[in-house]
Amino acid sequence: MLDPAPRKPISWRSVVLGFFGVILISLITPYNDYVLVNTYVIGNNLPLSAMLMFFVVAVAINGPLSRFAPGYALSSGELGVAFSMVLVGCAIPSSALMRYLPASLVYPFWQARGDAELLKLLESVKMARWLYPDFQGTTPSQWMNDPVVTGYTGRWTGEGWPPYTAWLRPMFAWGIYIGLLYGAFMFLFAILRRQWYENERLPFPLATIELALVEAPAPRKWWNSTMSKPAFWVCFGTIFIIHCWNAMYVYWPKYFPEIPLNFDLTRVFTEEPWAYADGELKSAYFYLTAAGVSYFLPGSVSFSMWFCFVAWQVYKMMMGWTTGNPETPGQEDQMFGGLSAYIFIVMWIGRKHWAMVLRQAFRGAQAGEPQGRYLSYRTAFWGFVACLAGMVAWMDLAGASLGGSVVLTLTVVAGLFIVARIVAETGLLQPGSTFYPTRNWRLLGYMGWQRPTTVETAFLSGHMETLHHDVRESWGVFGTHAIKITDNTAFSGTSMSSDDASARKLGRKLILLFALVLVVGYVTSFSSMLWTEYEFAVQKKPDAKPVNDYAGAWAITGHWTNPTQDYVNNRYNLAYSPPKHFAIGAAITVSLAMMRLRYPWWPVHPVGFLCVGSWPLGQLWFAIFLGWLARTIALKWGGARLYMGLRPAMIGVIIGEAVAAGFWMITGIALSTMGMWYKPIKILPD
Repeated sequence: MLDPAPRKPISWRSVVLGFFGVILISLITPYNDYVLVNTYVIGNNLPLSAMLMFFVVAVAINGPLSRFAPGYALSSGELGVAFSMVLVGCAIPSSALMRYLPASLVYPFWQARGDAELLKLLESVKMARWLYPDFQGTTPSQWMNDPVVTGYTGRWTGEGWPPYTAWLRPMFAWGIYIGLLYGAFMFLFAILRRQWYENERLPFPLATIELALVEAPAPRKWWNSTMSKPAFWVCFGTIFIIHCWNAMYVYWPKYFPEIPLNFDLTRVFTEEPWAYADGELKSAYFYLTAAGVSYFLPGSVSFSMWFCFVAWQVYKMMMGWTTGNPETPGQEDQMFGGLSAYIFIVMWIGRKHWAMVLRQAFRGAQAGEPQGRYLSYRTAFWGFVACLAGMVAWMDLAGASLGGSVVLTLTVVAGLFIVARIVAETGLLQPGSTFYPTRNWRLLGYMGWQRPTTVETAFLSGHMETLHHDVRESWGVFGTHAIKITDNTAFSGTSMSSDDASARKLGRKLILLFALVLVVGYVTSFSSMLWTEYEFAVQKKPDAKPVNDYAGAWAITGHWTNPTQDYVNNRYNLAYSPPKHFAIGAAITVSLAMMRLRYPWWPVHPVGFLCVGSWPLGQLWFAIFLGWLARTIALKWGGARLYMGLRPAMIGVIIGEAVAAGFWMITGIALSTMGMWYKPIKILPD
């Protein structure tokens, strides 16, 4: 009996599997993350839930089908489409959007109950009423006591159902903005695919791990090429057992001694100059997922990440030792300058491709020119421009000035764009925060232009900063990786070239499918977040904090209301020059990029500098060092053969840690749902 021909990648099975994952993740994320406080369902740019789901599919569903009934097994194309749908869906439920969107529409009014200055600000700004829920009354002083606000920030105790209908208007209004923003990036993905994937050949380390999960086994085989290696299962089993043992230590410390996965030298390094270093240098956790991902990075990139962190700590120790003050004011402005410069570097590297796209946008494609795989470059360009124009119009209607809306739109898009680029190059699970829109106005204010835009524009800038500052999960990353996966699976093994008309037909279907995923994920996630907030007041653990306390208390204050009040009162009180540090950051980034382009031996990549000082790099630097060390030793002692031979082992480490985290996440949900005693288990960084 001959094995059947490969199935089309977009089939009813792949679509159903993809939507099942999207809806499930959207429903459970708020409850698991903010009430149970387990390891986050998504958590970083290598989503735990997607890894767990498709590991189960590979082991328990597709493997047996491939072995005993290959005619019914999912193909790599089908798995790739389903996984890409889930990746796209991960851009909605938590830190990429929904953790902050509903909270930002009520918490400023709640905080104004005890802050007269904030209440005055809310009373003075003239923002569109459709941005917010349907409050009773006409002024913020009335809204802050509305049951919509008090029930959300605490717990709904009124009669009947919580006021879900009051949220229909802002859900629709903000859905337009999100649709325009995410739509702009879908068009942008179609434009940059060829440049990033084929011309520059960016490594996309996270996609390497994801592709190992969605590779279908050969007919009559249970495992694909990665899972068939004994090294994969040895490392997978070892890591899974270690984490399960440590989880049992959390439950029963009397019977299960902890297996340490960290070092802590804070009690040793208490004297000068060590006392001036950050705690992350002296105490670090071995996040094995980050170590495994770093193994797949180019050596110069992984070296730069940990080396720049250590060099920065040495600099702080020297400063503290010589001056008594290790603080580094202006560091965030340096990063702002460096990231701004890096965008221009990225655009300069791809200048020929961007110029070709621009020419085709106005005159169409000529014979022999690439035309785009997912959309024609002409369609993608004008679609991108239309979405940007729509964003500007939306912000203008919301209350911002026209000029401010243009600046704010470009800042948001540029920030998400550069995060996608950094992760494509480094595989960093959690990049540091990037572009803060409020910093635009602070820079201009320091330079003497005290009121460069309207208060309403500054207010909306803070709102957008709250929504988009947390790039541990990012639409730009998930979208570019989804396209990378479909490139390697849905189009693999066909006769379609990247510019074939039949390829664009499939590409258009994928883009439409991703758009539908975003709509379904948005509605489901918004509804689930509202239910969680109105149902639960505090977390289900002994030292319980309010549900989603980070978004409701710190993020909104730190990224929105306080910066806006500082802008209104010109209250910066800075002991340094932001423009000067902006220029320093830009100059260092350009210098590192030029050295890297001119001299192949130059070891420091500018991305290392761009991540210095960020919270994620402080958490992950030692794990990155371990991955770099393993890669270096493998290449030095065994060459390319040993390096390639260890790849399945590293993937086993990564998937083993993800499955362990997912196992205890599911255990926590099950125990809590049944009303039984449970403890949160944190395996991956928040």
